[in-house]
Amino acid sequence: MCCFYKTSGESDDITPEILDELLRVANEAADAADGCIVEQATNADPAAEDAMISLILQNFPHHVVFGEERGWLPEGRDADFVWVLDPIDGTTSFKNGIPLFGTLIALLYKSKPVQEPIYGAECFTYGLLASGFVDLIIQSFLGPYDFLAFIPIIEGAGGIITDCAGQKLEWKASPLSIGPAYYRIIAAGDKQVHQDALEYLTNV
Repeated sequence: MCCFYKTSGESDDITPEILDELLRVANEAADAADGCIVEQATNADPAAEDAMISLILQNFPHHVVFGEERGWLPEGRDADFVWVLDPIDGTTSFKNGIPLFGTLIALLYKSKPVQEPIYGAECFTYGLLASGFVDLIIQSFLGPYDFLAFIPIIEGAGGIITDCAGQKLEWKASPLSIGPAYYRIIAAGDKQVHQDALEYLTNV
């Protein structure tokens, strides 16, 4: 099942027709990843990402892709549209046969989220937070592909997600991007819980 979440970051430059085409390809990319994950017991991560990259660039040759496995492709190219991919979010669960993993696709236009497809879910944990079943998530060593798809979902549900200093999570989508190699994030369904956690982390 593939779910799409409208975000406030959508641009007036993107017509409904363009958006429909973007979402169609995102859905097909998620399905392509799923096929590779099912078929491959080993090397499922790179195989799934390769399948998504191939499909996206066939349909949108002037876009670029940034994936957990392959990095920035085509190398050196800049573009307004950037697809950020995590073929298997929850690799440990996948390798152990635990069905708490999924595929993440974040689509950015000029570094802002357009719409966020979530296919499946370790995404599961963030889904629980957005649904009110989990109060707080703190994680370290995350790449942009690990969290970009969650930001509009959590904020749309009334929650808050920042870095561990309380600053807004931002990533400049460019092959020349300068930023932390990994991010530390804190997400909460309630702003007071988020603030309490920030204060606790500051004092430990």
